[in-house]
Amino acid sequence: MAGDTGIYGKHPGFGDFISAGLSDAVLRPFADWSQAALGAWRAELGERWQSLFDVSPRLCFWIGPALMDGSPLRGVWSPSRDRSGRRFPFIALQSGGASPLIETDQRFYMIAGLGVQNLLGTAQFEPRDAADRLRAELPNTHEDKQPDWPTFWAVNSSMDASALMAGLASADHAHAMASRSYWWFSANEGAGSGLLACQGLPGPSELGWLLTGGVPQQDDDTGEGPHDCA
Repeated sequence: MAGDTGIYGKHPGFGDFISAGLSDAVLRPFADWSQAALGAWRAELGERWQSLFDVSPRLCFWIGPALMDGSPLRGVWSPSRDRSGRRFPFIALQSGGASPLIETDQRFYMIAGLGVQNLLGTAQFEPRDAADRLRAELPNTHEDKQPDWPTFWAVNSSMDASALMAGLASADHAHAMASRSYWWFSANEGAGSGLLACQGLPGPSELGWLLTGGVPQQDDDTGEGPHDCA
């Protein structure tokens, strides 16, 4: 449901994964992807992965509804670990919200990031209470219906093909975003901001690009970055 807010991931005060505030139907696609993608990135890097993960930037993201449970998912993640030192992000998430290319105001992400920071600085808390507080603090999501699938069709008996297509540019953009995800970091230690716009969800090399603050993960002189979105 749009506006549902939760937390997910690992926190030093807990022995393993914690999750609260979001239904399994909403969270499961994200959880499955994040565990698989981080595992593949870890396998690629070998022993270096922990030191890189520990200094990775805070990431903001928006995931299109066709990739989730029919509703967009947005949030902020920060590197973390559980009580035993096993690394994984600690993440604040909210169902709903417009693409960051449409809703460019970063207020949601600033408040969510502060919530993540405060919880990481708290030794113990009740996850459900933390999710409830976070929901009360975050801006409400837009109520406007967003396309949840990239395919659409249109018919107009009074227009020729050129006029019909000219009038569909914004609709096409909205539908295309349903199967895209956007990931970004801001002012990473003086390196500026970076954005990954991805068809699908990031693969290991793209996730690595994000987690290293925009440093290429392989020889690449194109300036376009890696190309392995799932």
